Amino acid sequence: MSDSPQVASSGDDNDSCCPNMSKPYRIVGFLICAVLGLFFGLFSFGCFLPGTDPQKTGSNGIWLTAGNLLCICSTLFLTSFTNQVKKMLEPVRALNTIILLGSMAATIVFAIIGVWSGFVYISIGVQYVAMVWYILSYIPHGQEFCAGCMKSCCAGCKEACCKGSQSDKETPIV
Repeated sequence: MSDSPQVASSGDDNDSCCPNMSKPYRIVGFLICAVLGLFFGLFSFGCFLPGTDPQKTGSNGIWLTAGNLLCICSTLFLTSFTNQVKKMLEPVRALNTIILLGSMAATIVFAIIGVWSGFVYISIGVQYVAMVWYILSYIPHGQEFCAGCMKSCCAGCKEACCKGSQSDKETPIV
């Protein structure tokens, strides 16, 4: 008979980075980290307001990346580091994880070396799209739903644009 503690069959209680914390405290820790991460992300939007100094773009890119990393790390209250990495590398989200981490690294590098702020903006945009797609990969059928919505939206825009150009061709200008 071993002296090790019994692991629950569901793995919920001991399968986190904080197995000694009760489940309600782990949920609170998750929520605090996630909200702080979202706050850092919103705080970084100061550079996008009219009249702001373009030189602040780099530091705001770092705040945004720190916020996104904090949001990802907040899940460590709910699951172990090993399980988190395994989930990040599952086939449904492996490419997205690489793009997300790469865009985070690019944002930090561009911000630190102070290159053209357009590079920082592009990497921030890629980071946001990758973060949304990454989050949607954890929601059952989230990516398919979002892709369907985008296709419908694009089809509606295309139809509206094409009808406008066709009606201009049919109506002679006198």
